[in-house]
Amino acid sequence: MGNEAIKPFVDNWAYLKTELRWLDRLLMMAIARHRQDAKTINQVAQTEADKVTSHWWKGIINLNHTPTYEEERPPTILQRSGSYSQHLDARIQASHHQGTVLALPQLRDHYGLSLFEKNLILLALAPEINRRYGRLYEFLQADEAPWVDLPTVDLCLRLLCRDDTAWQQGRSRLVADDSLMERGLLEWVGDAGTLLSQQVRVAEPVVNYLLSAQPSAQVPGTAAAEGPAPLLTVPKTVTVNWSSLVLPKPLLSTLQYLSRQAGQRQKVDHASGVMVLLAGRAGTGKTLAAMAIAADLQRSLRIVDLAIFAADHDTDLLTPPDGEAAHLLLLQQGDRWFGRNATPEPPELAHWWQEQRQSQGLTLVSVERLEAIRPYWRQQFDAIVQLPMPNARAREQLWALAWPSTLRFRGIDWKWVAKQLPLTGGQIQAIAQTAQVDLQARKRSTLTWAALQRAVAFHHPHLPLKPPPQK
Repeated sequence: MGNEAIKPFVDNWAYLKTELRWLDRLLMMAIARHRQDAKTINQVAQTEADKVTSHWWKGIINLNHTPTYEEERPPTILQRSGSYSQHLDARIQASHHQGTVLALPQLRDHYGLSLFEKNLILLALAPEINRRYGRLYEFLQADEAPWVDLPTVDLCLRLLCRDDTAWQQGRSRLVADDSLMERGLLEWVGDAGTLLSQQVRVAEPVVNYLLSAQPSAQVPGTAAAEGPAPLLTVPKTVTVNWSSLVLPKPLLSTLQYLSRQAGQRQKVDHASGVMVLLAGRAGTGKTLAAMAIAADLQRSLRIVDLAIFAADHDTDLLTPPDGEAAHLLLLQQGDRWFGRNATPEPPELAHWWQEQRQSQGLTLVSVERLEAIRPYWRQQFDAIVQLPMPNARAREQLWALAWPSTLRFRGIDWKWVAKQLPLTGGQIQAIAQTAQVDLQARKRSTLTWAALQRAVAFHHPHLPLKPPPQK
């Protein structure tokens, strides 16, 4: 399909109608499966006990059906296929280029939501648009939910997860520290019980935003974003040092040169501060590089995520407290302020920039894509440092460094693993942490190939890790 066929959405409601048509198809197929299952049960069951235990005996009587933990999961054809998803994203992008704000995609991009989380919000939002969806949920939940109109966690997982791995990943997102509930986007409804029995409702400010005829580019604030600005201060005693960075030698030399510049300018009267742009994919080491500079200079590092730091926050909060020496500041997701789509710019940004220049400090701004920064702002930085994706040799080193010295290994060839998985350092660290938590839960002290495969599949289900060939 050529670009000429991509039509932008005329407004937010046109976009919502398209999403709801997809939801209609998902629900209709789920209802058809539900009715077919009910028909099968009624043909065989002779007592109420037979109906209650149908999940066990159905797989025995119907030999053409493989029993799973949940029989109402929709078939794969109802999941968002690649072509549909790509076409929808293309229409969203076309709308964005025309200046049309679409609330749910805007919310998704602002919080970095996964497809599962975005669709979960859609499921919970639908009854706010038409109570027909609530009646459909009630039918699929078989009177198990006391609050009409609202879907249970169990139903959401059944509808949105095509297999056990997706179900596990979806559930883990619901209980994570940065879950939709912790961010104030969704709310639990119902008496205390199992997670699956809880019902899901969209928070009222978010509902009003998502159903706006002309939503603003500024998403509504949540409980997590209220109050003081979200500043993270890394103390002088950080253990990260230059040896912690697995980077090409020329790049490492550039960072060390930058550290010497920042340290010496503190000692020179009237020397200006240094403004540096760090560009590289998530997980390539931008934050780690800033921490290594801070450790080298024995100074504190202040980290601010601009995706959370609201545009109306006072920029004075980013300056060091009275009496504190010139500091190191890292602004993450710099495209929020300096990017092509940063409209409008935060108030007094130019004034703040000049103050940073005069502070004799070091200001680092990180971004995933260099081209996302406006050409004007790119020219204002003293230096641009790009962090590349690690090559196979670097990945082998990152894998070896990701584990505690007390852990033992059996049948693990890091060179083979690094060759197969084109991951960033951050992604490797996440897999290593997951594997270690699993080992601790099972009271194991040896990492096996099977344990590593499970951790990789948890984070990257579509990235297979094959065992090395037998020698």
